[in-house]
Formats: sequence, C-alpha cells, structure tokens
Amino acid sequence: TVISTLDYDLQKDAACATELYAVRLANLPETETNCAAARLLPSLPPDAIYTDSSASAVILDPTTGQVLAMVGETNQGVETPLVSAHPAGSAYDAFIYLTGFTRGLSPATLTWDIPFQDVNPNFDGKYHGAMRLRIALANGYQVPVETLKDQMGMENITKIASSFGADVNNEAAMLDLASAYGVFGMQGVKLGQYVNDKFTPITVLRVESIDRGVMLDWSLPKSQTVVTPAMAYLMTHVLSDDPARWQTWGRQNVLEIGRPAGVKPGQTADGKNTWVVGYTPYVSVAVWTGVRGENEFITPRFPAALWSALIQVASENKPVDGWSTPQGITPMTVCDPSGMLPTRECPNLVSEVFLNGSEPTQADTMFREF
Repeated sequence: TVISTLDYDLQKDAACATELYAVRLANLPETETNCAAARLLPSLPPDAIYTDSSASAVILDPTTGQVLAMVGETNQGVETPLVSAHPAGSAYDAFIYLTGFTRGLSPATLTWDIPFQDVNPNFDGKYHGAMRLRIALANGYQVPVETLKDQMGMENITKIASSFGADVNNEAAMLDLASAYGVFGMQGVKLGQYVNDKFTPITVLRVESIDRGVMLDWSLPKSQTVVTPAMAYLMTHVLSDDPARWQTWGRQNVLEIGRPAGVKPGQTADGKNTWVVGYTPYVSVAVWTGVRGENEFITPRFPAALWSALIQVASENKPVDGWSTPQGITPMTVCDPSGMLPTRECPNLVSEVFLNGSEPTQADTMFREF
C-alpha cells in the first residue's frame, strides 16, 4: 500500500483548472467544468492565440515539504504524464538579489535601468532610469539584474541558490522552484526528506507491506535552516509588495489575491517559456507555460491567471495572515530612489526595511535645489 502526499480534491481542481487554461490558450471550445479552481480562473489577456502551447503546475505545502498537487504538461486541454524541466529565464532572479542582500545591499539600494552592454531591453521595450532594487526586482527589469549579476559573480549566486535546492545554471523543475521560494515563506526553513543524499520535497508519505509492516514512513518531515528569518523576510517584503509591481502589472492586477503572497514572474529572453511562482505562509505554487511556434512568444501575464486560481483554491480555509517582522530588521524612511537619508530637497520619501547594520548613514546626494 502506497500512500501519496497528494490532496485528492486539490489534485482534481488543479488538473481541471490547468486543462481549462490550456483550452483557452489554444482558443478551443470550452467544455462545462465544475471545479472551484476553474471558477476562480481569470480571463486570459487577449494578446494572442497559442495553438501549440503547454502548461503545467505544482502545489506544495512548505510547512511539511509535501506535494499536494502536480499537473503534467497539458496541451490543448489534454494532460500528459510529462513533468519536465524548462529554461528558467528570470524566474531565478530573486537569488541574484538575495546574493546582493547577503553582501550589504538592501531593497533600498540605488540601481539604474539604462542601456547596458549587450543586455536586451525590458520586455516592455523601455528603460526606466533610476530606481531602488525593490522596484527592479518586483517588475523584473533586466538591466539591474544583469548589473547585479556582474557585481556578485555567478559563483556566489550559484552557491546561494544551491542552498535552496535551486540550480541557476540549468533548466528549472517546477518542484524545485516551488520548494525554493517556499523557503522564503517559511522564514528561511526548508522541510522535506533526504532522497539519494538530496534534501527534497516528497510525493510519497508512507509505504506498507501486505502484512501491514511499515516499509517507509515520511509522515514526520525533516527541516533545514537555509537563511536567517531576517534575510528571508527581506526578500518576502519585496516579493509581496503589490504597489511595487504596479509599474508593470497595473493596479488591481491578477497577482493580487486578497491575502499576503510573495510572487515572482519569470520569462526567458526568447519569450518561449514563462513562469509564475509564489507563496503564502501555508502553500507554494509554481506554474509554467511554454509555446513552440516559430514566431510566437508569451508573457507571464498568461500563467499569472492560472497561478492566481490555483493559489486561491489551495489557500481556502487557511488563515489570511502574512509574516511578522523578525529580529534583525530595521524599518526606516529614506529618499526615493537613492535609498539614502532624507533631506529637505528630497521630493519623494518612502518606508524601507534593512538588515541591522546595512542602514544608510549618508544624506541623499541625488537632489539639489538651485
């Protein structure tokens, strides 16, 4: 007898919603569906029709490291058993910023979104000038993250990400993404089991022989501390900042689900693979959508609709609470966008959070009155 970790009702809901999403993506006739997640599925952007597209999803309980639902790649409304890795693109950008935070930078640190070396412009085709790292990360702007990557070095970034179970140098598996971002939701703690020397989420809870002898029992999860609660909170404070995303996503967008949630959209440079991964204190959800047409490209606004439906249905009957501020965090008012101490000339003051010891000590030098 093999007992899986899957939540049967949630698995059915997730598959149902993903199938409906794939049907709409391919602009096929819809069949009658009665699942809760499908009713929560927002309308897709009217940008394009993708006849040769696939979507898949995973729902993870980060408090136990158990997989609650996993939907294989679904093409034109038909689910397959395939759950493969795909190019991550900017889905792993949070770990580049996290590396900067471990080295004294903060969400308030000044960065520049301007033409830079051979970096492609942003997906909206525009540059946005001076901004805080918070705004750059929340909106997925490309030049700031490439600049930060050069400053931090890939070796350091790879080491930080690997402690979360993420490999930034290879294609991403949805389960790895959901697990890695779920660590932020758990304030720096990862739960799961050791499988072939790898600490990972699980899909099997218990195995019993025919005589009821216990061959495997993973009902009690093991835990690993990956980062400090303060460092995890710093990242969550940015990823759950809805107004910070308004530049790209607009107000009252599909990523706002009526409860605190950290979320990171991602996209490859060729626009063939898009991701949305996000978490609450109780659930982590990753969704992927890929297109294969020669001249097709897709934006994260599409998988965002599926992510929104799945995390809402997975969060039903869960407390609508967020994350309390841990020790080691200092809130301060700073000048925007420099992140330095306010002066009389500063036109825009914002509240920011800092790790103790990384607070600004100099007054703003960006604005002067003449």
